[in-house]
Amino acid sequence: MATPTCSGSGSIGRISVTDGLRSGLNSADSSTLLKSARATTTVAIDVGTYGSGFAYVISPPNENARPTIKVHTDWPDRAAAGAVGTAAGSSAEAPQSEVRYPKTRSALLLRGGKGVAFGWTAVRMFCEMNNQERTDGRYYLVYGEDFKLGLQDPGRVGAGRLPEGVSPESAFTEFLRLMKVYILEQLLQRSARDVGTAPAASAASVSATARGMIRWCLTVPALWSDEAKGKVRRAAHRAALITKLDSDELTVVLEPEAAALQVSVG
Repeated sequence: MATPTCSGSGSIGRISVTDGLRSGLNSADSSTLLKSARATTTVAIDVGTYGSGFAYVISPPNENARPTIKVHTDWPDRAAAGAVGTAAGSSAEAPQSEVRYPKTRSALLLRGGKGVAFGWTAVRMFCEMNNQERTDGRYYLVYGEDFKLGLQDPGRVGAGRLPEGVSPESAFTEFLRLMKVYILEQLLQRSARDVGTAPAASAASVSATARGMIRWCLTVPALWSDEAKGKVRRAAHRAALITKLDSDELTVVLEPEAAALQVSVG
């Protein structure tokens, strides 16, 4: 399995692995803050082979007003990740902390097949462990080059690139699950700033509140088969972006279509 070029060993005891929000809102407050977003908030996610990002648009109450597309650029751990190894064995430096960049690394840190971190944060956490900690904790760092491209062509995933028992679809699901929690946190923090409310609650209450309030869009390459696009929808369902597999709250869009739409709205 390809691993990044890391400096320092670190200690897993210093790493706080959370599967929820670092901050949030209680159920009642989050319901109030997200009420205006019902059926008017659209989040588009692009999971790339190297980098992943998201943008969102909240349609204004005034139908004549022009909605503004917001692209998220404030990703954590951009500089702390250090040098990152790719699946091909080459390396690239993480964007520096002062540079706002619209994508984080398409990296997923797994522990026993369960995702515990994604993006540059996953790379940083893995780099802070020594080999013994990685082995004892059953930690694996996998990249989008494997879990995304494997959805279209499982044969592209070489031996040892994914942990035993982890398929490209299950890894993609874990990546989406963690990214969804992060996105909801960012939207709630924005809402809290808008109304002057301090956030504080669990990921469970946030996820429950968000159901039916956000329309999701996932982009895929134009050449992907219907089978591969079906895997993307199944992963989104398992990651709890939608509650029903055939939900119209999720749209799987070809990348050229998304680009054309962006150009058309200026």
